[in-house]
Amino acid sequence: MSAARWSLWARLAGDEKPARVYDCLLTHGPSSPKQLADRLDSPRSTLYPAFDWLREQGLISTLVKGRSVEFIAAAPSAWRLVAERQRLEADRLLMDLDGAMDEWVASYQQGSRPRARAFEGEDGLKSIREEISRLGGEVWEYFAVDPRVKAQAKIAEQERIQRTSKIPSGRVLLALVQPDDAPPFFDRRQTEVRWTPLAQSPFSGSLTLVKNRAYLVSPQEGHFGLVIESEETVALLRSLYLGLWNSSQPWTPSKEWGI
Repeated sequence: MSAARWSLWARLAGDEKPARVYDCLLTHGPSSPKQLADRLDSPRSTLYPAFDWLREQGLISTLVKGRSVEFIAAAPSAWRLVAERQRLEADRLLMDLDGAMDEWVASYQQGSRPRARAFEGEDGLKSIREEISRLGGEVWEYFAVDPRVKAQAKIAEQERIQRTSKIPSGRVLLALVQPDDAPPFFDRRQTEVRWTPLAQSPFSGSLTLVKNRAYLVSPQEGHFGLVIESEETVALLRSLYLGLWNSSQPWTPSKEWGI
C-alpha cells in the first residue's frame, strides 16, 4: 500500500486508520470488518471508530448479507465533499474567532504579561503627561534635578504645572546635587516631597509610577521614554522606591517657591 495514495485522506480524516480502511476497500472491493482487520493487521475493535467516521462522511456504505456485514467504498470524489465541508466549517470558525478577538485581546492586555511601548519627541512627552493625569490616583515620581531635566520641564511648562495640580495625592523624590537646588516648579499641595543626594546614585531622567504603569523618561535630546504596564513590575519598582524614600529627607522649598 503506497503512503502517497492515502496520506492526503489521512490529513482530511485527522487519523491514519479511516484512510487505510478506505484505501483497502478501494483496492479489494466490499469487505467485512474481519477481512479489513486481517488485511490491515489491526485488531477489529480499533477500527470501529474509523468505520463510524467514514459512514458519517458518506465515504462508505453498508451491505447486509444475512448475518454478515460488508462495507463498500464510495467514489473517491466523495473526499472532495469532505474537504468542502471542512473548509466551510473553518470559515465559520474564523468568523467566530474574529468576532471574539477584541475581547480576548483586551483580556490579554489586562493580564499579568508585561506590555511595553516607547515614545519620543515633545509630542510624545506631552501625551505621556496627559496620560498620567488622566489615569488619576496616587502618583510617585523620582527624578534627578540637573540642567537637562530642568530644560525638559520647560516644554509646555504651564500645561505641565496645571496637570500636576490635578493629581489627588502623590510623592516626589528629588535627587539633588545640593540641598538648596531648586527643581522645576510643580504643584506640591497634595504631594509629599523628599530629597536624596544625587551623588549617592548618579543618574539623569525620571521614573513615574501610577496604578499599574511605570514611565521612564530620558532628558537627552529627542526626549525618549518607555512605558511599562505590569502589576508585578510596578510592585517591584514601588518596593525599590520605598526603600530609597524611607532613607531620604523631607524637602523644604525656598520662600520664593510658592505653593
